[in-house]
Amino acid sequence: VQNDRERALLELMLSTGLRVGEIAKLRISDIDFDKRKIHIPEGKTENAERDVFLTIKARNALQKYLGHRWQGFVFRPDRNVIDDKKPVTTGSINDWAKEIGERAGCHCVTTVHVYRKTFASMEYRRTKDVKYVSILLGHSSTAVTEKYYLVDDLKEIEYQALYAA
Repeated sequence: VQNDRERALLELMLSTGLRVGEIAKLRISDIDFDKRKIHIPEGKTENAERDVFLTIKARNALQKYLGHRWQGFVFRPDRNVIDDKKPVTTGSINDWAKEIGERAGCHCVTTVHVYRKTFASMEYRRTKDVKYVSILLGHSSTAVTEKYYLVDDLKEIEYQALYAA
């Protein structure tokens, strides 16, 4: 990463698995830094209101990036940075995510969705709880989580169960 904004974005994506639209609409007032919790008031589905949690690294990166700001959107457009009434576009956030991945030498296009899948995989490997991961992602059912986010992890577990010594 090259600056505090990129560090905050990277840590936020890997810590929470938020959708690109949720990141764009994220307000400072949605974050409880003491409890390391973010409240997502709405999302893609009807049941998407949820709380997600920050790692210590993510909390610290966000606090450093925000500095003395305490209101408005977390991420602001490159232009008109004084205007806190206008969120950054999802395209800009995806561009920043791609740039981070390119500089890191990733062999795929690293959209926010790729970081979201990485979060889901890491969280599933840590907890082995599909329902919990599904709730954190704001999915309407665990079937969506399994089909689109954990398919490789579940295949690996099945393989290990069948063929591991």
